[in-house]
Amino acid sequence: MFVILLLPYLQTVLHFTEVKPLQGAVVLSEDTVFTFKEWFSGHYQEKKEKYLNENFGFRNIFVRLNNQLAFWMFNKPKANGIVIGKENYLYEMSYIDGYTGRTFIGEKAWRERMEKIKYIQDALQEMGKTLILILAPGKASFYPEYIPPKLLKGKDTTNYECAIKLAKEMNINCIDFNDYFNKKKGKTEYPLYPRLGVHWSYYGYTIASDSIIKYIEKKRNIRMPHLYWKEVEFDYPREKDDDAAEAMNLLFEIPTEKLAYPKVLFESDSNKTKPNVLAVSDSYYWGPYSLSISNAFGLSHFWFYYREAYPESYTTKTDPTTFNLKDEIDKHDVFILMATEATLDKLGWNFIENVYDLLKISKNNQYDMSFWDKVIKIKDKMRSDQKWKDYLIQKAKEKNISLDSMMTIDAIWMIQNQ
Repeated sequence: MFVILLLPYLQTVLHFTEVKPLQGAVVLSEDTVFTFKEWFSGHYQEKKEKYLNENFGFRNIFVRLNNQLAFWMFNKPKANGIVIGKENYLYEMSYIDGYTGRTFIGEKAWRERMEKIKYIQDALQEMGKTLILILAPGKASFYPEYIPPKLLKGKDTTNYECAIKLAKEMNINCIDFNDYFNKKKGKTEYPLYPRLGVHWSYYGYTIASDSIIKYIEKKRNIRMPHLYWKEVEFDYPREKDDDAAEAMNLLFEIPTEKLAYPKVLFESDSNKTKPNVLAVSDSYYWGPYSLSISNAFGLSHFWFYYREAYPESYTTKTDPTTFNLKDEIDKHDVFILMATEATLDKLGWNFIENVYDLLKISKNNQYDMSFWDKVIKIKDKMRSDQKWKDYLIQKAKEKNISLDSMMTIDAIWMIQNQ
């Protein structure tokens, strides 16, 4: 018994065995450095206690054991936002909220947004460029039958329903994977959605990647390198197909079926056109991007939530709002706006508004595009600074104008008076 009690201490000191790390947003406290000032203030003791509580030997195993007991005994996940459905189908609550309409922003807001998208599409088309709206599938829409019934009460109009209706009405270039996946449910050779993940399966986004390439070909009347496969591996979930289960940090894996993993190849790009593509999307674009859809593109950039630019952020975290937006528009041929039901209420993450300002306001105004690029950068800072934003909200109410207009007015004043 004494040896068992001593094991965590020995592991802390000697690290004699590897322990599987916890998944998800786990930020552990760093060790502190002794100083007399920290000691007499009591801060050293507080920081040291917190560090030891979070970094003792085999802590991860004890955390997983606690999570496992909660799952076995109460069917509860010890992970933020995860929902355990029937037959252990896992969801994120944000998808269920999107599916039931709890995050619906209203038809007026959607019409304003889609009118801007339509304007951007037409303006880019005049420049020989293509804008594509992609409505990614959602697990709640795909598997509503496994959602706990109590979470489905009060289903109402959804962002997806409003977005697709207006996209058709305004003739916006749109790939509706949500509808496509639902129509293909149970008819495909392999599962389009995994039981233990919240994103489309590896096979699902492989099919989607092929469709994206062919849609771009059709819209731009070009021939691009296609993806294909000759072999398919069958394995238990990998490639993030069990991301929800991983976030639960259990001691034992949840039993599930094997999934399909095509060994994807790309055609030779000789005599093929590879357009430069920029995608602004939520996490659903990670599937095609990790599949190397970039092999069909020239330049291939992914702006994750319009806050992290890839591939730049692989080495140093890079905020795309610091880029010259005019230059980015000039060097890309195709622009993809993509979101799933969980994030559709925030589609574009201010990218739409910034491009709209750049293309429309600069066209009808005395200022050139470089001036409006400065305006856009200031407005991004306004949105990210809550105190500044609250001040502008109050100022907009007093002047009886929209928040966006107030931001534009103040940004112009700042540039002219700096």
